[in-house]
Amino acid sequence: DAAVAQAQSPAGAPADPLEYAREQRGRDRQGVRLFQTCDVWRKAHAQLQTETTSAEMKRHCGLYQRYVEQGVLPGKK
Repeated sequence: DAAVAQAQSPAGAPADPLEYAREQRGRDRQGVRLFQTCDVWRKAHAQLQTETTSAEMKRHCGLYQRYVEQGVLPGKK
């Protein structure tokens, strides 16, 4: 029941525990660091449009996405 799930969630937390975990990981120290690195490469690629910036943007944004979705830090399996 949605009302029970909402009542058991921390104040302001979404009823879906997976969504809550994603939001928390996106805001924690590692999530912010990974996002910032992704954003630097995204901006570099928008400006330079090279194979290197494209590859690094995909790599770093993928690391951020993997961390937010799965909780896996770079270098961990």
